[in-house]
Amino acid sequence: MGFGPPFVGKDTRLDIVRSIADVGYVSCGDICRDEIKRDTKIGRAILAHKKSSGSTLAPTDIILPRIYQEVGVQRKLHRSVILNGFGRQEDQPDPAVEMIAKFGFTSLAALWFKADRELCLHRASKRPPRSHGEDDPEKRFDEYVNISVPAMYKLLDFASQGFPIQVHYYDCHVEKKMARVQARQIKAAFCLPNKKK
Repeated sequence: MGFGPPFVGKDTRLDIVRSIADVGYVSCGDICRDEIKRDTKIGRAILAHKKSSGSTLAPTDIILPRIYQEVGVQRKLHRSVILNGFGRQEDQPDPAVEMIAKFGFTSLAALWFKADRELCLHRASKRPPRSHGEDDPEKRFDEYVNISVPAMYKLLDFASQGFPIQVHYYDCHVEKKMARVQARQIKAAFCLPNKKK
């Protein structure tokens, strides 16, 4: 699971991992954007929730069936699957842990990419706004601190209870060129096979 504040650089690192390792990939954000773009029932429900609650996060009950569907597809093709952007809400660590048995994984690894607010917001200022009207970076970072970090600590509690969960921390204050080094560290840490040519 890829986890971290908005604009920390987790997509950059995970994209590099995907370029060098034979690994599946499921992005909660990509799924949400696709559903919204295609104006599906799920996409409309996500937009309605954001409008009524003011939250930038998609409700678990709405997005979970699609997450399961995509993880199932990727699991048939790969030994390991990166799940990016899930586990960020209080009710998401439970289904994340349930995926271990549901899809026959041996363990769950959480990759926690860390950087402070100042750096993340600086990086945000260098990027164009998302085409579907993403909320402002300050709000997204606040949600990370107030909602996502407590959810991550819940996952850590599961690990302390003996569930097969590993948490690895990556400092994203380093220079951008270090992203490739960190991606290779991730590949080595989880013995991911080389990407098939």
